[in-house]
Amino acid sequence: MAETAFVPSVQDFDKKLAEADAYLQILIDQLKLFDEKIKDCKEDESRRVRHDRFILSFDIP
Repeated sequence: MAETAFVPSVQDFDKKLAEADAYLQILIDQLKLFDEKIKDCKEDESRRVRHDRFILSFDIP
């Protein structure tokens, strides 16, 4: 006797789709936070470099 394969219902599909959507949204939110942190780091570095150049300009005789 052959066994029949499990056939997921529309409800099963909808549940899995909702789970995948939730995980995707978490990843998107984390990526946005990561991008903001990188932007902040770049801005901090840019300010530091400008400050260092400003200080150096006064050190030159």
